[in-house]
Amino acid sequence: MSETSKDQGDDVQLHSLAQLRDEIRVRLHLAELDAKEKWAELETKLASLEHRVSADGGSVLGATAQLAREMKQSLVDFRQRLSE
Repeated sequence: MSETSKDQGDDVQLHSLAQLRDEIRVRLHLAELDAKEKWAELETKLASLEHRVSADGGSVLGATAQLAREMKQSLVDFRQRLSE
């Protein structure tokens, strides 16, 4: 293999690596935006649940208890997704 041919092969590999790096950066950015959006949604739901519990005198019964269980599962799932 000639030196020029080898240099061109190295350039192609470096270009390929740069493309992969750029693609990963974009995907990370999009994932970060998705995570922030989901977190904002969860925080809104949690604030609503906290308000509902407060309005009910601090007791978590019936439908409110079910909402609390669902909220907990949503938060656990979200935490898990963050660690993947």
